[in-house]
Amino acid sequence: MSFVLDSSCLIYLGKLKVLDKLKHIEGNKYIPEEVYNEVIKNGYSRGEPEVKYIENLIKTNELTIKNPKERLENYGKLSLADVDVISLAKEIKAVAIIDDNEASLLAEFNEVDYHGSIYLLILLMNKKVISKHDALKYIDEMISLGFYLSIEVYKELREKLNNI
Repeated sequence: MSFVLDSSCLIYLGKLKVLDKLKHIEGNKYIPEEVYNEVIKNGYSRGEPEVKYIENLIKTNELTIKNPKERLENYGKLSLADVDVISLAKEIKAVAIIDDNEASLLAEFNEVDYHGSIYLLILLMNKKVISKHDALKYIDEMISLGFYLSIEVYKELREKLNNI
C-alpha cells in the first residue's frame, strides 16, 4: 500500500523527526509538488527547523514528489496541495494522509481511502518501530505544537492505545 502525505503530516511528523521511520511501513510515500512548495519552499522562508530534515528524505528517495495527471474538482475552500493529495491518491489507488475535515469530505466523495497523521504513528507502533509510550508521547507533542484533536477524540484515542 502506498501513501500520499499532506502538508500537516509532513510538518508535524517532521518536527518530531518521525518521518524517516516510515520506511518501515511497506509502500511508497508520495508528496505532490504543491505540498512540497507549501512545506519546503514556504518553510525555508519562515525558517522552519524541519525543512532540511524533510528535504533530506526527498533526496534519499524515502519521500517521492509525484503530481496527479488530473486534478479533482475542488468543491470547497481547499488548497491546491490538499486537492492534489486526494487526486494523486485516487489516481494511484493509495491512501491519502490528510488531517483536514474538508479534505476528508472530498476524499469520501471521490471514494479515496484516507487516514490522518496519527494513523501513521499507530502503524509504526503496530510494526513495533515505536513503542506505545512513544506513540502517546508523539501525539501529545503534536498537540503541543498546535495539532488539533477534540478532547473527546483525544480521550478515546488514549483509551484505545492504553488497551492495546
